Amino acid sequence: MKTCFVILFIILAIGGCVHTSTIKEVKELTHKVDSLENQTKEQKKFIKFMEKELEFKELEISYWGHKYDSCRVSK
Repeated sequence: MKTCFVILFIILAIGGCVHTSTIKEVKELTHKVDSLENQTKEQKKFIKFMEKELEFKELEISYWGHKYDSCRVSK
């Protein structure tokens, strides 16, 4: 009878440790996912900013290209 209680206690103790480590692992992974989601949001904002900068530079290049063409035609 005592052997059954000892075995039951050992099983419960091991189960509790496994459950605790699983909870800790889930919390760590949740934190990592949240961190990666924040990084993704920041990267998307940066991409939008860079797209606007690229559009501005393309307009500037187009402007100077037309300016150069108009100077060549008038000569």
